[in-house]
Order: sequence, then structure tokens, then C-alpha cells
Amino acid sequence: MSVTAQISTVHGAPPLIYTLTLSTSRIQEVNSPGVTMTLNVSNTVSGSFYGFSWNVTDPSGSIRSFVYYVAANGPFLTLAVVYPRDFSGALVKYNGTYRINIFQTYPNPTALVATGRFYTGLTDSLSYQRTAQVFILAQGYASNENITMRILHAGIPASGFPISQLADGNGVFSYLWPIPVSTPLGDINVSLSGQVTVKKPPDSQIFTILPTSVSISQLVANLTLLQGSRIAAFSFAAVYPDGSQAKTGTTTIRVLEPDGITIHLVSMTYNTTVNAFEGTYRIASSDPSGGWAAIIDANSFDDVYGNVGPSTGVVRGFVVEPAASQNPQTSTVTYLLLMIVVLLAVALTFLVSWVLFFARKKVQRSVLKVDLQSIEREAARVQNRDFFGKVRDQLKQRQQAKPEEGAKDG
Repeated sequence: MSVTAQISTVHGAPPLIYTLTLSTSRIQEVNSPGVTMTLNVSNTVSGSFYGFSWNVTDPSGSIRSFVYYVAANGPFLTLAVVYPRDFSGALVKYNGTYRINIFQTYPNPTALVATGRFYTGLTDSLSYQRTAQVFILAQGYASNENITMRILHAGIPASGFPISQLADGNGVFSYLWPIPVSTPLGDINVSLSGQVTVKKPPDSQIFTILPTSVSISQLVANLTLLQGSRIAAFSFAAVYPDGSQAKTGTTTIRVLEPDGITIHLVSMTYNTTVNAFEGTYRIASSDPSGGWAAIIDANSFDDVYGNVGPSTGVVRGFVVEPAASQNPQTSTVTYLLLMIVVLLAVALTFLVSWVLFFARKKVQRSVLKVDLQSIEREAARVQNRDFFGKVRDQLKQRQQAKPEEGAKDG
């Protein structure tokens, strides 16, 4: 804050120009670091003395003063004081407006040359997004005094309130409140009341709760085969600024075909088993192959409490192969069946070869047996047993030689 005023101090001399600057416009109920008030005075006369009285009125109406006398070393004079450090008996223990009045007491008769104000509150900010933490701080209570804190929205207590907590040994109360994602939006009142201490004005303040953001860093797309159909499965995690995950709400993603025009909508819902939002799209056999894309549009996700995201769109590409090449499992099964057929064919061929081999040997023995019987009949008929006896012996020898030749061939 800056306030400028002009006052003439010496007849014929340029008027003094006063500018008041504050280090901050708002603090919590705490003494340190306080508020630095800087007064710049222009057109001062070197060697002349100047006197100023700084008066600060707190919200209870109590006034604390600080008197400053200084000699100028040139045309500019800079004076700085800190509230409450430089003001005897001053404390920042009330919630509200602190008013500053600066009077020049010398050399002129007392004159108001600068004014200003700063505010003191219970919270470290006047507005918060959900999931942020509200730091509440107050002082001026008795040592270890029991303090009751209430947080209300439209007269209705926030979840978990009111609470009671002791001040520390110096009468300072502090509390950190993480704002739930479902906390009602708008103005919230926080108030403190001591079991013994009664403050006037009481510790009470309004602050505002705003929606928070939801980020979605990655969209996952997987192609699977289910009961002969191609399924595109999508999933993502929605995260709040404090790192916790959104578990409520829905969104619809756009699935874009390779032509860049045809769009399919997929509803995403939360799956408690995998802690993620999931949705699927069944790819028809008539759908085109090539590069597809899944898109989450900016601010299309809403967690049902008014917290939305992502701030920018999220895109994930995936490739759909032609239907004939989609089932690597079917190709594998076909290959295995082909191998089994080939092996069976080989085994059958081997078996038939062995059967034919043994069958041929059996036929040969039968033919030889028939030839011997015919010779016997012919020998009996012509009565020349000696001649046919020799022939029979030669044939028996030849018959005995056949198995040996077969064994060598095998």
C-alpha cells in the first residue's frame, strides 16, 4: 500500500512530499515478522530535524504509538518502523483492520501526513482450492487454554467440526485443515472461542473455497481378443493436486477412426479393483485397420463435486491390424494341428511299411510249402524216389537259406 501527501514546511521552499509503503496488506495473528511501514519524505532540508508520530489502532480500538525524530542529510528522508515490534505493548492478537495514522510533529505544528491500513486474519490465505491445506493461527489466549474451532458453510458445520484443542504455553492456537474434495464451494466461516478468554472482536473470519483441478497424465489403450471379438480397453487415473486419486465421477472419451472423422464414444467409470477408470470399445470386423486414437478432452472429467480436468486434452494412439491377422493364438493352434497331422502321416507310413514287409515273408513261406507238396505227389507217381529225394533235399536247403538272406536284407 502506498499513500502520498504534500505539505509545505518552510515559506518559499518546495512542499514536502510523503509516501507511505507497507510490506504487506495482510498478516495472521502473529507478532513476527509483522508489518514494515516505510515513510519516504522528499524535499527535506539537509541538517534540519523532523519528528513523526506513528499511531496504529487495532480492531479493539486500542492505540499504540511510536515517535521518530531524525535529522535530514539531504533532500530525501526514509523512515521505517515495524508493527508490533517497535510499538510498546503492541500485539497482533485481534482479527480485523489495523489503521495507521502518521503525524508530523516537528518542525510544523502537528499535521496528518500519511494514512494506511493492513488486515489481520486467522487463515494464511483468503481463498483455497479443495485439497489444499488451510493454516489457522491465532494468539492472545491463556496458556494451555481449551479452544473450540468451528468451520461453517451456510450455517452448517463442515465434516468433523467443531473440534476442541489446547493453545500452547504462550497462548497460541494453530491448526492445519486439509480441505476435502467434497467440501461445499463458496464462503466458509472459521471461528475460535476460548474457554476462559473472551476476545472483542471475536476471532472469526470468512474465506472462500474454490473447485480444485484434476490431472490425467496418461491414457492406456490395450487391444485384446474376447470370445472371437477384438476389444479396445482404455484406462486412466485421475489425480488431485495433493496426490490423492479421484474415485468418483465419469467421463466420455472419443475414439477416432483412421479417417479422422468417424468418432465412437466410450463411457469411463471407476473400477475399485484396479483403482482406475475403465471403458471398452468392441471393434467390429468391418471397422478399418490402421492408426486409431483415443482422446480425453480438456475439462471433460468431473468427479461429481465440480472438480474438473484435465487442463489440456490427453491423446493415446493405437493400431488396429486387419481382421485376418488379429488372432495370433489361432495361427499358433493351426500350426500345431498341421504338425500333428504331419507326424501322424509319418507314423502311418512307417507302420504300413512294416506290415507289408512281414506280409511278404509270410506269403513266401506259403508258396514254398505248396511247391514241396506238389513234388511229393509227383515222386510217388513216377516211383523214382531217389531222383526226387535229391531234388527235395536241394529245395529244403534253399528254403533254409531264404531266412538268412532276409535277415541280411533287414
